[in-house]
Amino acid sequence: MNRKISLGLTFTLIAAAVVISAAAAVFLSLRVFNKIIIDLPAREASYKFLTEADNIIRTNYYGDVDPELAGEGQVSGYLRALPLGTNYYMDPDEYSEYKRDLSSSGSVTFETYASAGYIKINSFTDGTAKEFRHAVDELSAKNATSVIIDLRGLQSINTEGAARVIDEIAPIASAGTGVIASAVNRDGETIASFSSDADSISLPMAVLINGKTGGAAELLACDVRDFGKGIIVGEKSMGSGGYQQIFELSDGGAITLTTGVIIPYSSDTYDGEGVTPDFTVKNQGEDTGNLSDDEQFMKAYTEIS
Repeated sequence: MNRKISLGLTFTLIAAAVVISAAAAVFLSLRVFNKIIIDLPAREASYKFLTEADNIIRTNYYGDVDPELAGEGQVSGYLRALPLGTNYYMDPDEYSEYKRDLSSSGSVTFETYASAGYIKINSFTDGTAKEFRHAVDELSAKNATSVIIDLRGLQSINTEGAARVIDEIAPIASAGTGVIASAVNRDGETIASFSSDADSISLPMAVLINGKTGGAAELLACDVRDFGKGIIVGEKSMGSGGYQQIFELSDGGAITLTTGVIIPYSSDTYDGEGVTPDFTVKNQGEDTGNLSDDEQFMKAYTEIS
């Protein structure tokens, strides 16, 4: 009798577990379904508007409508309408050119000025960090006792390229994590992180920035100061601290989309705020190409020499 009761109880418990599992699955499905339903009106309105405009154009436009170009235009317009960050479409030719630029050389130029080494970074490519290190080594061989890095006018979305240069400059981050910067999405989740090793540059350092310094260049300036490696001289930067990812498309092109914000090593994000120099200096005269006439450079030189 007891055995029969035990078996019955067992079957009852199994049946209850099945019912509970099924109920949980239904509940989860309803949550997902409800979320989709909530989004449907907005999606429907968007598609209806796009279809309406497309019909008017195809019916009334004087010329022929190229379906491929129409699709590109829709994507480009969608991305331009996004209110935050840098977002744009690259057609196949533009994307191929972008990838060629990433693998190109000549992103760094350098020269000596008295006892200082002057390094101008014109872009961040796959080879910029190597070029930067070569410039520092060459300047050291010429007895430079300090380095001034010029980031004025440099706007870049290549966070990885900038992080590689920071790795050359800064030692490993505290607590052995090696994280020199990270990117977080709208939910506060880390979607990318950038690390450094123990090697670093020991020369006194200054970074030049201005109102046209943006993106990854701002990260480099921030981290030089955050790691205590040098000072920042010039004018407040742009404040474009978005993190961009590139998504390849089936047509051979790609979408550049802002998916998060960059958080420097220890300071707050500069997105929307800009990087404030330690020494604010505005160049008064025209750019003669002569470092002696460059007031921002000369202020940096005076402070670290």
